Amino acid sequence: MLPLLLSAAPAPAPAEDPTHWPAAPAVPSRPRAVTTPAAVPPPETTSRAGLCEVKLDGEDLAVVLRAASGSYPVPGWAPPGTYTITAEFPAVGRRDSGTVTLIEGAGVTIQCDSKFGKCQQR
Repeated sequence: MLPLLLSAAPAPAPAEDPTHWPAAPAVPSRPRAVTTPAAVPPPETTSRAGLCEVKLDGEDLAVVLRAASGSYPVPGWAPPGTYTITAEFPAVGRRDSGTVTLIEGAGVTIQCDSKFGKCQQR
């Protein structure tokens, strides 16, 4: 008869010690995109040197100042000069309805009257 060889049970695996675990592989970090908002000056510091403020009083009409140098919506800002006031009236449509002279450093208010189809400096 052959001798029976019994093998001993395998030894239990030693408990892992978490302080000796291998270090995790280094993961390269992505550079973070840094966005900074564009610097916008407050409205009162926006340069309007050499321009005149033009306000609209009264009826809510589409009004434009027109001259050879260009057209400027009202309310808004325009360079000094003499302009034709063009307004869009509900009953008669768009028409030249007056003139205004802008002087540097002085603001003006334009008032339009649909009844008469006229606009004037107030």
